[in-house]
Amino acid sequence: MDGYLLDRLRSRLDAGDGVSDNDVRRLIEDLGRARRAAGTPAEFVVRVARDLSDSDRWTAEHPLFRMTPTARHPADALVLAGTELRTRLEQLDWPDPDLQPDPFGRRRVDRVTRAEVEATMRAAGEREAASIGWALGEIDRLRTERDEALGRRAIDAAA
Repeated sequence: MDGYLLDRLRSRLDAGDGVSDNDVRRLIEDLGRARRAAGTPAEFVVRVARDLSDSDRWTAEHPLFRMTPTARHPADALVLAGTELRTRLEQLDWPDPDLQPDPFGRRRVDRVTRAEVEATMRAAGEREAASIGWALGEIDRLRTERDEALGRRAIDAAA
């Protein structure tokens, strides 16, 4: 609730007027957001440095990490660190899912970006990288087939 609305609510209370249920609900929601924001760091600093045990690898570090993402390239280590940070924050219920419910009551499904998959592929061993590369190729092939089928259906429907 912004300052203008708070001032208006305060003046109504000072004048002896009541507050609506919606105002109370909004104040409670804003209080929950403020408490969560106060308990969350203002910034997340992820440190990426050369791995002490292997000078060809880069390690990403943060106090919340359970596992330490490593990769051959510092940018890949940072991408993997972002994935790990998201996982840890969601385990800590941040952001609070109760304050931002899905309007249709669906469970949110995380999507993995192609950059995350490619960073994982580059950080993995040779066999794992080949498997991930094959899977990406299959996804691309299936997507192309689907797009071609949708295009044919659109053309048939227009005719």
